[in-house]
Amino acid sequence: MVGLALKAGQLAVGTEAVTAALGRHRAHLVILAQDVSDGSRRRIEREAEGVPTVHLAATMETMGLALGRNPTGVAAVLDHHLAKAISRRQEMLDGGEGGPNGRLVG
Repeated sequence: MVGLALKAGQLAVGTEAVTAALGRHRAHLVILAQDVSDGSRRRIEREAEGVPTVHLAATMETMGLALGRNPTGVAAVLDHHLAKAISRRQEMLDGGEGGPNGRLVG
């Protein structure tokens, strides 16, 4: 699903792009890797107040590979419907408990 958002041009990748999308109120879901820097995590979480956020157990390297990019710790889904679908899928994978399990796509 995240790959679909990327192909559709509905995914902001990287701290600056995600911060810009949040500032324009275009981000509907924020995705953070487990090893994103504390500074980046705090900055994004502060900017993303009110926007659903998924904390993955996946590393920045894994997230980057899944997106066909260099290691990256943060992404934002810009399409409302894709964001809802990804959130629902993540909840199902987590057993409804909200804990990250490291799955990004699938």
